[in-house]
Amino acid sequence: MVSKITYKSTYQQAEGVKFAEVPHGLVVYSREDDLHYLNHTAGAAFLLCAKPMTARDIARILAEEFQLADIPLHEIEKCLSDLADKKMVVVSPPKPRSPA
Repeated sequence: MVSKITYKSTYQQAEGVKFAEVPHGLVVYSREDDLHYLNHTAGAAFLLCAKPMTARDIARILAEEFQLADIPLHEIEKCLSDLADKKMVVVSPPKPRSPA
């Protein structure tokens, strides 16, 4: 797991990971040939990681898509941490700001 994850860290699908949609979410094959079943919410978070995104951005998009009253930031951070632990997504630290 990445040692320093901040609110500006980005998540992106790991290279070489394959997935298939199934009736209740996604089946994801990691590089180690591990098979993972993701429910609709975890699957949606994983799909949003097709390009680098922050947990906050992913949580906002999912709140809108699932018509939630609150943004589920804590839950999405936990989900993304689990996906990273299982090597389905990679976490990148925030890019340093260029000097002005």
